Amino acid sequence: MKNIYPVSIFICFVFLSNSSMGQQFEEYTWTPDRVLTSLDKAEADLPLLYLKKTIHYQYLYEETEKEPVCYFTDHQIIRVNNDEALQRVNRIYIPTENMIELIDVKARTITPSGKVVLLDESNIREVKDEEEGGYQIFAIEGAEIGGEVEYFYTKKITARYFGREFAQLKYPMKDFSFTLTCPENLEFEFRSYNGLPQVTQSDTSKSFNRYTLHADYIEDLPEEAFSSFDGSRQRLDFKLSYNSASSKNRLFTWNDAASRIYNQIYSFDPAEMKDVKKLLKVVGVDKLATAKEKISKTEHYVKTNFYLNENAGSEAEDLSTILRQKFGNERGLTILFAALLTELGVSHEIVLTQSRSEVYFDKDFDTWSSLNDYVIYLPDLSSYLAPYAFELRLGNIPSDLTATNGLYIRPMKVRDFTYPVAEVRWIPEPDHTTEFDNLAIDVKIPDDLSAAIIDVQRSFGGVQASYLKSIYEFLEPEKKQDLLEEMIEFLAIDAEVGNVSLDNKTFTYQNWNDPFVITANYKAPSYLELAGDIMLFKVGELIGPQSELYQDEKRITRVQNTNNRSYFRKIQIHLPPDFLIENADDIDMNVQVEEDARVIYAFKSTHQLQNALLSITIDEFYNEIYFPQERFEEFRKVVNAAADWNKVTLVMKRK
Repeated sequence: MKNIYPVSIFICFVFLSNSSMGQQFEEYTWTPDRVLTSLDKAEADLPLLYLKKTIHYQYLYEETEKEPVCYFTDHQIIRVNNDEALQRVNRIYIPTENMIELIDVKARTITPSGKVVLLDESNIREVKDEEEGGYQIFAIEGAEIGGEVEYFYTKKITARYFGREFAQLKYPMKDFSFTLTCPENLEFEFRSYNGLPQVTQSDTSKSFNRYTLHADYIEDLPEEAFSSFDGSRQRLDFKLSYNSASSKNRLFTWNDAASRIYNQIYSFDPAEMKDVKKLLKVVGVDKLATAKEKISKTEHYVKTNFYLNENAGSEAEDLSTILRQKFGNERGLTILFAALLTELGVSHEIVLTQSRSEVYFDKDFDTWSSLNDYVIYLPDLSSYLAPYAFELRLGNIPSDLTATNGLYIRPMKVRDFTYPVAEVRWIPEPDHTTEFDNLAIDVKIPDDLSAAIIDVQRSFGGVQASYLKSIYEFLEPEKKQDLLEEMIEFLAIDAEVGNVSLDNKTFTYQNWNDPFVITANYKAPSYLELAGDIMLFKVGELIGPQSELYQDEKRITRVQNTNNRSYFRKIQIHLPPDFLIENADDIDMNVQVEEDARVIYAFKSTHQLQNALLSITIDEFYNEIYFPQERFEEFRKVVNAAADWNKVTLVMKRK
């Protein structure tokens, strides 16, 4: 989602009084006659090496502008040492979102023999993209393995008062530099993350502030399983914090954001609230006793009769239009729910955060770049609601918006005046018992030992169940059946599915958060192998294929789970009476991770054998989102325990 604020509209008043009009743009240049860079053997063996990356922001007032404009430059020199690396960098993309004008673009390649090929600017073409705002693209011509690609572009953009630059990439970088210059009345603040050096300030003249950062060498960062790649990269966040020409007060604080957002959300007029009341009458909330029932029924009605449209214009945030046309963007649907909850008299708080799969919300650095996604907190119910997530209902919000901080905005009423109060607080994650994928399996082995005959019940809970319900509702009847069968067929490569059904095919506001339960039967010859008086039963395959977590290299990033979750399996196997199990103890496993005297990750399997009935219980769960990389091996053993159990084969010998 795009950021929640149209900054220039909000702050234009800040810059109307300044004493630095008519400043000159400093043109960026490169070294004119550069030759191929010498590398040592280790560098030459790398597939790709960033020799240089320079980012430069120049803010200035121009005579024709009432507000500052910004000139942004990105300059890169890249060594490519194999074909894959060459393919990776042979096209250069220049984002055009917020771009006023492309000021300059240059590109060249230097071959191993020293030949220089310059960019033909007639090859630059523009591509429109509704979601990303479009980009300009050009191909790198003449590039060869063992050579270098160099380019820079400068574009004039609407001034950005919040920014983020990533310094760490998937390949090493020998030289990274960041520079920001601005008129002396403007002061920026910076925060470096994950080991990136801090920004320093050096005033080069009486009329400018200059901020710089330099890093000599930045290691590459691999993409690791159970990790946030962007959140682990070395990066720099920055924001404008002061404008001495207008005030000594700090700008763009959390309180400023709360005031801005509150005014955006709660600007209802009497006519709009009259229409909101009509909508609630259609929903039929007057017949319901509790606030939770009223909220749940209202939410279900809206999410089955309205839709999300992120590409719509300003009408997607106008309450009257939303009520009439039954669509809105993320902020528009948040406005709708705020109006509905207000009319219902339900206490609620607007919460803004950002996905922790991208970067972690830093409560101590009040950059509005972090305010990207809305949820609503209902303090009387200690519960959350995601206004625009049509597949989710009260109590479930997108997992990546939990286990992180958020900016909570609540109204405070003093006499007849209501004003917003801002507070950064934790958005808690549900525990492992709410998000589950459970199996109840009953196995019979016929006298002819031809195939295992299985009755199975598979049940999903939490966000995953909601996603399945939202998909199921929109499928054609035959596709619905295909979906259910796919959820069973994964248990065996040769599964011959008989009857398969969904326990509850109608989803209402009352049962939406109930488990999604599939009941089926199938037979599978592949579980059994016969060799004379020996029968091999591949009991581990009853739980379906399990992923294995490999990590040959040293773990770099901390563990970050998508969500807490559990997998509980109850298996009963009716054994042929004339067979004995020789290795039943292979069933039992116990791999656990403890922290602060509690088990946070576990895979535990146990068995009981009574007469000819083998009962197996498997309890696997993950109940902590974050875990340090220093203890990664403990986490990996739990994940791999399921894959190890999947390989267990029972050896049964005829009596």
